[in-house]
Order: sequence, then C-alpha cells, then structure tokens
Amino acid sequence: MNKVVGISLVILGGISYFAYESFIVKPKHLDNSSKSMLGQIGIKEKWFDAFKIIDGSIVLSRHIESSFEDGDTVHTIGTIEYTVEGQHFCRYVDFNFKLGSLNDYQINNVSTCLD
Repeated sequence: MNKVVGISLVILGGISYFAYESFIVKPKHLDNSSKSMLGQIGIKEKWFDAFKIIDGSIVLSRHIESSFEDGDTVHTIGTIEYTVEGQHFCRYVDFNFKLGSLNDYQINNVSTCLD
C-alpha cells in the first residue's frame, strides 16, 4: 500500500466517523432525551400519575416527530398517548427544553390528537 492510499483511508475513516456521529448518534440521543422530557412534562402537567405507570395501570407511548438542537436548547414536536382505566388520551405537544435538565422546559402548544 502506498502513502496516498494510506492517507486516503485515514481521511475516509475520519469522515465516516464524523458522519456517523452527526447523522446517527446525535439524532438518537436527541430523540431519547425528547421522549424522556415528554414523559416528564406529562407527569409535571398532571396529565397522568407517575406511580400508575410504575404499577402498570397506565400504558404510555411517546413518539417524536421532529427534534433539533439550537445551542443547549432542543425544540421538539411529538405525541404522547396514554390509556387510563380503558380511556385513551393523545396529546400533540410542541415544546422546548434545555439539554441535561429535568425541569427546564417551555410548552409552546398542546392540542388533542385527531384520530
């Protein structure tokens, strides 16, 4: 293997690493952080009781439609669905939150999902 091929492989490896980090790892991290915050918002806004999730009497589902980072603030649009005692609830939530925070969020819009 000559010098040009070796340098090209190192450069290709570096580009691959940064592409994987930017397009796979970071979006998954934002998605997981957004899902966690959406659950926290549901608890803090008293949409459901956290202890009922633990004992299994509430079925909870969260889906993130879009999430992007702007500095240390994440802007997210998602849905949270939960079933309590046979009744199904769905909320479409547009919110912002600070990365790494449990309580620092701002709800821009909440509406009932259209089924």
